[in-house]
Formats: sequence, structure tokens, C-alpha cells
Amino acid sequence: MQEGWGRVRGGLGGSTGRELVAASEFGPLDLLAERVHDTYQRGDHAGAVAAALRALPVAIGTGDRATTRYLRYTAAVALQESGRHADAVTHVHALLADLDRGSDPCWRAKGLALLAETSLALGEQNRAMDALAEGSWLLGSARGSVHGSGYNCTSATQAVALALRAAFLHEHADRLMMSLSLCDDPVNQLAVVQEAALLRAHWGAVLDLLGRGAETAVHYRVCIQRALRMRRLAQECGHEQMLVRAGVYEAWAWLRLGEPDVAAMLLRPLLTADLLAGQTVEGLLAHLVAGDLALRDGDLGAARSHLDMARGTALRTGQDIWAATATASLAGVDEVEFGQHPGIARWQWLARDALQRLWRDTEERFAALSARVRVRELLAQTAAMGEAARRDPLTGLGNRQRLLDLLDGPDGPVAVLFVDVDRFKSVNDTFSHEVGDEVLRQVATLLARQCRAGDVVVRYGGDEFVVVVADDPRGAAAVAERVHAAVRDHPWRRAAPGLAVSVSVGVATAPDLATALAAADGALYAAKRQGRDRVVHRGGRA
Repeated sequence: MQEGWGRVRGGLGGSTGRELVAASEFGPLDLLAERVHDTYQRGDHAGAVAAALRALPVAIGTGDRATTRYLRYTAAVALQESGRHADAVTHVHALLADLDRGSDPCWRAKGLALLAETSLALGEQNRAMDALAEGSWLLGSARGSVHGSGYNCTSATQAVALALRAAFLHEHADRLMMSLSLCDDPVNQLAVVQEAALLRAHWGAVLDLLGRGAETAVHYRVCIQRALRMRRLAQECGHEQMLVRAGVYEAWAWLRLGEPDVAAMLLRPLLTADLLAGQTVEGLLAHLVAGDLALRDGDLGAARSHLDMARGTALRTGQDIWAATATASLAGVDEVEFGQHPGIARWQWLARDALQRLWRDTEERFAALSARVRVRELLAQTAAMGEAARRDPLTGLGNRQRLLDLLDGPDGPVAVLFVDVDRFKSVNDTFSHEVGDEVLRQVATLLARQCRAGDVVVRYGGDEFVVVVADDPRGAAAVAERVHAAVRDHPWRRAAPGLAVSVSVGVATAPDLATALAAADGALYAAKRQGRDRVVHRGGRA
């Protein structure tokens, strides 16, 4: 489970966090998402889900896709942390459906990481590994691209790391999490170190349950180090809630290291109704620490009360490791109160055996994950090679092969623009081939800008370009006029003093692409015969 405060939006929330990220990463209705996030932060997961569902129609209706994403994601996280895994999957799928394949890969990585977590909770290992593999691959690709910085990349990295933790791949999760810890911003550092401290607490708890206590000391010591760093950063940022969380994590680690007096000293001033009432991981850990301390003091009633609260919260929110930890401590209370009983030993053996089998599968899960990531890398390389074979290296547009691919597609009403640069040979002869190449590149850019999202623009050869308008053939005339005017009005003198460039455009509409290409080619030659620098439709001048 991803219990940490930074998983949804990062930063400290409120005005402080908002000032420290690029405004473009949040939508105009971001206040809606912020209110939902604040509710989630307080541990009111049911309230966060209800608030998100109330706000979603507003964000969708106004076309605010950024806020819509945050609302869907927060609702899914809150459902997941409430133990409603199947409902969380529904919201994750809605989020992923809203994300185009070509959109920000970090957002897709976040959604896929959450899908992996929910799938693991539902026992659907294959779906979890597939989602985690794609999310890991997307994150790796994004971190080496223009998407590889800023809030979304940091948030996605945390999400993938926490999904790795849910798969018991603690070492790989820790390595990924700590790759973020060197950022200069203390607010972002605080978000990362908080999750990193919790990861080590979780890692140690798993080893304790496995009966491998000798191996836990290093993890609890690292947890303390990170909690102390959290404390310093929280003081620097003025964040009281994070000071409390740092104290709880530190108290938990000292208790597990056999220092109950230190743990009691740290926890006592932190115990408040707000801390113990919510469904937050720090509240759960506070109950675990308080319960074990009460048991050591011989107060069995208080011990049982705290541990029952911890176990109930963990079970309701699907946090199996913390539920098992609370149950193991409750067994200790029973042993003190009722004496040793063979049933307790049998239960402990069964629980430990199940966890050991899960732990032994860790290496196999990592191998399966690595294989899936490698397959995605190979598929991406193959796709890139195929795309390169269909792309003109000079202009970046599609080439004739791209046009041939379209000819193999289904027939349907389509319009074609044939565009030819007027007297291009004289440009090369007068200004040089370098200037000629620059003219072709700039014409290609102008074509792409003036066309619509569904139009296909290719360099047909030499100084000729083709635009295929399939979505709305009736709009081809307007596209042709925009292209013609854009080239004519472009400041060509910046490329070379005295340079002027115009284009001739032939336009035709037909029931299929092959017929439209032939007709547009004829219209282009008509434009040239009529003096160039004009748009001609099949049958005459526009």
C-alpha cells in the first residue's frame, strides 16, 4: 500500500506546495482537487472519495483534464487505502482511458503503478506485473526525456517505487526512491524522505514477521536516520504534521531495536486524538508502538485496545503486513494473560510459513518483471525502427512509405492537397543547397502547423508535399488556403536576404485515396500552368 502523504500531489499541500510547482501541471479548477486532497490527507478516505466524485462532473464538464486526472487518481488512491480494491481498479481504468497513449508518460506510469498495487491486493499477479512493467518502462523513458523533471516525474517515481514495495521488491523500490533524494527543494526532499523512511519501516516489519530479526537492525537504523532528516526538513518547511510523522517512525524503529524507553519518550508527546483516530499509517504505527509499550508495562487492557485498533485499521485499509504485525503482538498479549498455548505457536508457524513462501517468490517476481520490461524495450525499439522507415530525415514528416501505408487502408471519402514549392531549383541555384534545405524544413513546419490533428502530412519527394485530409474532407479547401497564405506571409528574408517563397496547391476530393491523389496531382499542374502561387481545385482555380 502507498500510505505516504506525497503520493497524490506531492509538496506540502495548500499554498506552500502550490507555489513550488509549475502552474501548468495543475488545471484551472485545481482548488477542487486541493480540497479533495486535504480530506485524503486527514485520513478521511471515504470523505475524499465522496468529494472527488462530487467534483468530477464539474471538472469534466468544463474540459479541465488536469483536474479530472487528479480527482480520478485521488479517488482511486483513497479507495485502495480503504481496502476497496475492486472499486479502485474501476477508477484507475477510467484514469488510464482518459490518458492518450502519446500523453505525458509520467501520468500513465502513475496510473499503471496504482493498477499494479490494486491487482496485487486482489491476487491478480500477472496483471500486476504487466502494469508494473509498463509503468517502470514508461518512467525510465520519461526520465531521459523532456518529461523527466518536475512534479509529475517525482510523483510517478514515488508511485512506481511504492508499487515495487507492494510486490515485496524492497531493494529495488528503495534504490528508485533514493534516486529522488538529491533534489535541492526541501519540500520535495521531505516528500521523498518520508516515503523512504516508511519503506524501511515496512521492510524491517516483514523481516521481523519472518523470524529474521538479526537482519532487521540495519533497516530500522536507516529508518531512524531518515526520520531525523524528515524532522530537520519539516522544521525548515514549518510543517507540523510531518514533524509528528517523523517522531512516530523514529519511535517505531527504536522500539523494534529494543529501546522501549526511547520509543516512549518520542511517542508520548505525539499521542493526540487526531493522530490515533484517522486511517493514516502514522496513526496505525502509533497504536502499534503504544500497544507494545503498554504490554511491557503490564497494562494488558491498554495493550489490547491499542493493538486491536491497529489491526482493525490495517485490515480495513488492506495493509496486510501491519495487520500481521498487530496480530503477532496481540498473540503476545494473549500469552502473557492466558499462558503459553500450542494454538498460538501453530498460528505463528502457519502465518510465518505463508509469508516465507511469499518472500521466496520475490526473486521470481523480479525476474518476471525484468523480462516484461525487456520485452517492452524491444517492442519500443522495433516501433522506433518502423517509424524511422516511414519518416523523412530532412523535414521530420512522413515519407512515401507512410503514404503507401495509407493506400493499403480502407477506402472512404478523402481529400488530398498536393503542395509544390514554386521555382525551388532557382532557390538552390541562387542561395545554395543549404538554404534550399532550410526552405523545405520551414515549409514542412508551416504545413504541420496549418493542418489539423487528424491530417497526415508527408514529403512526397523533392520539393513536393502531400496532405491527406480524411476526418473531414470538406475542410480541405480551408486547409489549402491557410497553407498557401502561411507560406506566402512567412518572413523568408530571415533565412536569406532577398529570399521569397511561394507554393502552388492542388486540392481534390474523391471516394478513395488513390483517386484523390491522382486528381490533386492534376489540380497542382493546373495551378502551375496558371502562373503558380495559387490554390486550384480539381476543375479550376479556387
